[in-house]
Amino acid sequence: MTKIHKPSLLILTIALLSLLTSGCAMMSKADCLEGDWRAAGFTDATRGYTTSRLAPRTRACAKHGETPNKIAYQLGYRKGLEDYCQPERGLYEGSRNADYRGICPSDTERPFLTQYIYGLQIARNEVSHRFYWLESNLFNARHHRLRVDDTDLHYRLTRRIDRLDNRLDNLRTKRFQINRKIALWNAHLNMATNTATQAQ
Repeated sequence: MTKIHKPSLLILTIALLSLLTSGCAMMSKADCLEGDWRAAGFTDATRGYTTSRLAPRTRACAKHGETPNKIAYQLGYRKGLEDYCQPERGLYEGSRNADYRGICPSDTERPFLTQYIYGLQIARNEVSHRFYWLESNLFNARHHRLRVDDTDLHYRLTRRIDRLDNRLDNLRTKRFQINRKIALWNAHLNMATNTATQAQ
């Protein structure tokens, strides 16, 4: 049976680091001149990006007459993957409904994805909980509107109903998107398992 990793101090630390490093890929002139491409690769990997992030970095530095050190970038990127492709990180990314871009190597992807999918299920449950709570509020607001004669109150209730309808639509869309991710990565996981079994 696969061990489920519960939220821990590590997950909270990852969340804090994500907030501190949530800037764009654009390189400043100082960054380009310093040329720490290994650090750039590490940063991109630990944020869950593919190596395609090197392209905008290259374009940004070209304006300053600098070219990337692709070898250093790749070395940093591979090191960053070691940090990113951990089961605890998979749980964290899934629980906040973050996108996984398929960057983990095959030897670490299965445990990462198992926890990522579990995290997505947590995210979906939270969305469903909010959805049913809002649905109950919407029912009550509509029922209340049927019993009021005051024009101003009727208008306010109608505005509230419209807002609740919009929020419910957004939650339906979000839940649908999460379900698609779960289905996609479950299929990927099953395919990888079948391929590994056939290879034995």
